[in-house]
Amino acid sequence: MKKEQSMFEKNLEALLEKNALLAAKVLAITENKKYEVFQGSDPVDINIFDKEKNVPIYQNSVEETLAKFNEIEDKQILNPYLYFFGIGNGILIKMILGNEKHKRITVIEPEAEMFYIALNFADFSQEIRDNRLLLFTASDFSFPIAEMMISHADARIYSKVYHLELIQPYYGLFKNEVLKINADITKAINHIIVGHGNDAIDSLVGVEHHTRNLPVMLKNPKFKEFVKHKNSEICIIVSAGPSLNKQLELLKKIKENVTIMCVDSTLPILVQNGIKPDIVCSMERDELTAKFFEKTPEDEQEGIIFLSASLQHETLLRAIKKGTRILAMRPFKYSKFFGLEDYGYVCYGMSAANMAHELAFFMGYKTCVLIGQDLAYSKDGKKSHTDGHILGDDFEFKHNFQDVYLEAYGGEEKIRSHTIWKMFQNFFEKNIHDTKHALRTINATEGGAKIHGAEEITFKKVCDTIVDKNFKKELIKIDYPTKDEYEKNLAHANKKIDEMVEVGERVKEKVESVFLEVAKACEELENLNEKNQLEHIDFNKLNNLLDDIDEVKSIFDDDIDFINIFFYAIQSYIIHQELELAKIQISTPKDEMGKKTKMIDWIMKHKYWLFSLAGGINAQLEVIKRARENMIFDL
Repeated sequence: MKKEQSMFEKNLEALLEKNALLAAKVLAITENKKYEVFQGSDPVDINIFDKEKNVPIYQNSVEETLAKFNEIEDKQILNPYLYFFGIGNGILIKMILGNEKHKRITVIEPEAEMFYIALNFADFSQEIRDNRLLLFTASDFSFPIAEMMISHADARIYSKVYHLELIQPYYGLFKNEVLKINADITKAINHIIVGHGNDAIDSLVGVEHHTRNLPVMLKNPKFKEFVKHKNSEICIIVSAGPSLNKQLELLKKIKENVTIMCVDSTLPILVQNGIKPDIVCSMERDELTAKFFEKTPEDEQEGIIFLSASLQHETLLRAIKKGTRILAMRPFKYSKFFGLEDYGYVCYGMSAANMAHELAFFMGYKTCVLIGQDLAYSKDGKKSHTDGHILGDDFEFKHNFQDVYLEAYGGEEKIRSHTIWKMFQNFFEKNIHDTKHALRTINATEGGAKIHGAEEITFKKVCDTIVDKNFKKELIKIDYPTKDEYEKNLAHANKKIDEMVEVGERVKEKVESVFLEVAKACEELENLNEKNQLEHIDFNKLNNLLDDIDEVKSIFDDDIDFINIFFYAIQSYIIHQELELAKIQISTPKDEMGKKTKMIDWIMKHKYWLFSLAGGINAQLEVIKRARENMIFDL
């Protein structure tokens, strides 16, 4: 007969499936060393004594656990996402998980031994498997993990009500760890929200360019084939930061031994210095980016792979006269809706350098070296870019970006940067973390901001000790799709555009209908308020409106096609409104009047939400229709 698993074994088995690193740490613990456990006659009366700090975690574990539970449920009963520092004896977390309104609870604990204790006293196995309970040690928790958690669609919406709750006052003794965890999660929240942007027009421009560029993308080599053609084991990613100038002579000496990827703005600089890159990455959708290609002589473009995002401006595509043009899609849902996977998705980040680093991983390079990746102004504060930059070495000063000070390369001081560069840095750090198992990333910039996760090695040492001077790379050559493939894929793309329009028209009609009902109700409420006749409010009618609003909001859960097609363009204003609505949603009025006030507030706030949604859908429909009429066929 098979032996029945203990509670601890069931927990550990679930943890192995979801967080093998933590499971290994817990499995390595065979006895309590730092803590001593005392259990009373009541099964939940479990106290723990910290032998190093000489303090108990609880004074009265049962009373304190119950009091804390009541406090949390009173304030957070409707909050789907809760964050705790410390697990204690585990009983409180188990009690909170009993409320199904809490979709996910994250627990970050400074001591692995405490997990060992808690997993022996409460069965969390199902909650761990269902991802309702996420467990991390403080030492393993980081910004990339926080970013992964917050980027979940629902968690993102509730990020403005984020609060890191100490499970017990005892955990206040871990002040530095608490501050770091808070900083990582707050940084992730800012990163995610800013990443959604605040310019719907910019998003619509991207949708229009992508749709117009579809024939160009489908006529040129497929990204899926391109990534199979690396021509060395080491790639050098060249960016245009102030420090680049000092690295160019060294780069020239190894240009035949390594793959050189560069961002678009660096192309003219490299060519002027006798260095032809193998691959040029470009992703901005504005016309200004075309200047970097227009300033590069046609014969110098020969033999280069130009990897462009499919949402780039037509002028840029026309400025590429020679070489091989490849268009790949950014990983937006509207791009994926087309189902053209062979043409690939690249640039989850926000800069061409982020794009190049992702490409290095996709192509299977073993080592990636960053140079000119300052992400900061020069030390003297006079330059934002290297000498010879087409737009000037100080053109970044023309932007009104907010200054931030980042840890400098080498980690010994702070250096002046700005919010956009900080976002690029965040994407680098996340991508380095996600690819470290396969790609070694070296930051040989020797200046600017530190990029956590990247090794810091001088470029000279890279050239002397890592680059094989006896190896000579070959030119990258890729086949083009056949005419039949092109025509088949173009017909498929046009069919998907028809589907996009059909979905948009259907949802827009529903949203506009509910908007008109809500707008009428809001006008009636305002009139009653002006006349001091609020007692005449028809709450049965408002209840029906709540159902109508819920029906529209359910589209974001149930209508996958709509989300895939339209969310990217409308998210910039919908997300920011949802963040404010989340505050109302989790509020818990104490009396009937408070509940009615919450209902009215919810309906009033959705008037503009519905107006924005209908307007956003209509704007994208117009853009898609216009773009289809103006597709580019002559490139």
